[in-house]
Amino acid sequence: MIAKFSTGLRGFFVAPLAEWYRPAMNQFFRVRRQTRVGKQIVAAGLVAALALGGQPALAGYDEGFVARQRGDYASAIKEFTTAAEAGEARAQFALGAMYRNGEGVPPDPAAAANWYRRAAQQGHVDAQYNLGLLYRNGVGVAKDDAIAATWYIQAARQGLAQAQYNLAVMYQIGAGVQVDLTEAFAWLTLAALQGQVGAEAALGRLAVTLTPQQTTAAERKAETYIDQFGRKPAPATPGATPAGTPAAAPAAPEVRATP
Repeated sequence: MIAKFSTGLRGFFVAPLAEWYRPAMNQFFRVRRQTRVGKQIVAAGLVAALALGGQPALAGYDEGFVARQRGDYASAIKEFTTAAEAGEARAQFALGAMYRNGEGVPPDPAAAANWYRRAAQQGHVDAQYNLGLLYRNGVGVAKDDAIAATWYIQAARQGLAQAQYNLAVMYQIGAGVQVDLTEAFAWLTLAALQGQVGAEAALGRLAVTLTPQQTTAAERKAETYIDQFGRKPAPATPGATPAGTPAAAPAAPEVRATP
């Protein structure tokens, strides 16, 4: 369903959006909580089975996930590496996160970037975002805002709110892309609809700077993007490392997801 925006955005988050979007978002977050709890239950069951000498029929990624959950990082690295080298994108991302965070190995941002890239090339949304983050900050790779923007775009189009927010900031300040306030408005809209911290306030600040013509174009683009990219990715666990502090608004947090 296409959202209808109010002219000038003074009353942007009012009835039209609330009527169709907020109930849907409530359902989305309810399912996400249930899924997260389900994962914890499954992991606990697998850990218990291993402790009792059971041999669950798992391979690579799943065994690495269980090992990481119980804090056995050495085994997790071994299992994730096996699966990652076989082309498993989830394992590639998990391995990248462990090298980035220094779990069981010394922190190695270059190795993290390598594994994130391999997963990102297979469409793993969190890997795309985190690889963009490394390029944005020059961590483990040479700083390159254009490459960062490319990966943010791919993650944003998959519905990742943090990527949508960071991408919007880059369009506002012209980092790696040409300044384009209608693009910034559209991506901030999607991020705000998902409850991304700071996005709604940033959208309000941007809206009051637009001319009437820009506002019309921005609202139309936002409607189009809601239809095209409004779907949600699989939930991720946020971390604490910021993406830097752009002038327009606080940056989105790094995703340090536990697979």
